Amino acid sequence: MAVKRIDDLRDYLDVLDQMGEICHVKDEVDWKLEMTGIGAMSNRIDDKIPLFENIKGYPKGTRASTDLYRGSHGALWRRMALSLGLSPEISYSDYMDEFINRFNHPIRPIAVDKGSCQDVVLTGKDVDVLKTLPVPYIHDGDGGRYLTMHAMIVKDPDSEWVNWANYRALVNTKNKISFLFCPGQQNPNLYYYKYEARNQPMPVAIAIGGHPAVWYMATTPLPAGVSEVDYIGGMIQKPVELVKCVTNDLYVPANAEYVIEGVMMPHERIDEGPFGEYLGYMHGPRRPMPFVRATAITHRKNPILPICVEGTGVGESNNVCNTSFNALLTPALMVFLRQLGYPVKFVTGPELNAWSSLIAATKIPYPGYAKELGELLLTCPGPSMYYDLTFLVDEDIDITDMEKVWEEIVLKAHPTKDWNNFGDAEAPRSSLNIYQTAEEKGALAKASSKGKTSKCWIDATTKEWNETTDGPKRMEFDLLYPTTKDWVTSNKEKYDLPKYKDFREEGLRWVEHKY
Repeated sequence: MAVKRIDDLRDYLDVLDQMGEICHVKDEVDWKLEMTGIGAMSNRIDDKIPLFENIKGYPKGTRASTDLYRGSHGALWRRMALSLGLSPEISYSDYMDEFINRFNHPIRPIAVDKGSCQDVVLTGKDVDVLKTLPVPYIHDGDGGRYLTMHAMIVKDPDSEWVNWANYRALVNTKNKISFLFCPGQQNPNLYYYKYEARNQPMPVAIAIGGHPAVWYMATTPLPAGVSEVDYIGGMIQKPVELVKCVTNDLYVPANAEYVIEGVMMPHERIDEGPFGEYLGYMHGPRRPMPFVRATAITHRKNPILPICVEGTGVGESNNVCNTSFNALLTPALMVFLRQLGYPVKFVTGPELNAWSSLIAATKIPYPGYAKELGELLLTCPGPSMYYDLTFLVDEDIDITDMEKVWEEIVLKAHPTKDWNNFGDAEAPRSSLNIYQTAEEKGALAKASSKGKTSKCWIDATTKEWNETTDGPKRMEFDLLYPTTKDWVTSNKEKYDLPKYKDFREEGLRWVEHKY
């Protein structure tokens, strides 16, 4: 199907509306649990995207929407593809091809004099985040009302690098917003180790809305020194238009729905947390974190607040983050491993919960190789902060099929010989995993240590029984009996098997032609 070019959040919602995929909620709903309760149920039953048009306590024209980019249960990438001007019927492999192609062609932004994000400008005593934005109370048990879908924009004081990243944001008061700042992440590193270390305030802009790709790239783990806005340009295939903030020198998307400008002062803290995180559990405890003092709020007329209802399976994090994580991490790791000479057929994260683990399809060319590869993948700078498990399977396994991967693990990974711990609470880790102790999470508020954890690599490859006997043979139609297979497929219509196809050939097509 032909897809209209999408330039901002409103274009995207219009396209969904034309396709019958928007539920206009005109009855009054409360920002406290009701909006996100409706959003969570919509996620669960794979229903339309709700657009709330009558929010209790807010002026007419103030709107909000939950999990705007989640896909269907069967095709998580579907609405992300649509937002990038691609057909919603595109296959996963073709979508990933296009995502990677656009990522490989970044386009620098351009500055403009005016932007709709500054249709309304509030400064001084008029700055009141809770009065201006319908910030939701998302989960029962959250430490307060959270902003979730935004880009926090910060400039490196020593270079031209400007980082756009996403961190959960608790609106503590009308002009104070605290963030979960984990050392090891890029904006926290800039704050803790540069601005605060020099006793300097850090200018901040929080951009909400704009083109959907702003959100995609803000949640993507790009290397330090790389400006996400260039890659947003690549995603939308044109320069991002930026306008200068009102109270600082940062630049923000001209078509953002809301922008909160402010400053993060050195050595100031306020309580943050707990919060129901993307893993599906409440993350805490409540503890002191750095916060932004808001100096201005600007927004479009009749603004729309996008909301992520974390922990609901097919919501934003298990869709947007997973897709971008796999699309960027997979090519980088493949190039890295090929340069080192490792015979890895393919490596990626699972389609759901990509941040949890890596899976590598590989030959085992010599004794000790599995240990070497497993530990290497667990120590790659940057991404290894998020995953603790690496699974090695045979090179002929389609690792995009998690049912097959799990079968390999339970049948071939010996409970005592093939589950290999690596490090004893010594490896870096984001503090969000449920199993981490308080000691492993580290003293984040003081930036005295990174979160720590143990890691594990699992060898689920086929082992030889001894030096002269091959290991177990897989009994699978597509892998055995070529003559019989050819005879069956040539007579498939005669035996009423017209829908048969070689699923391995289709499943590995993208892997083979890309790498």
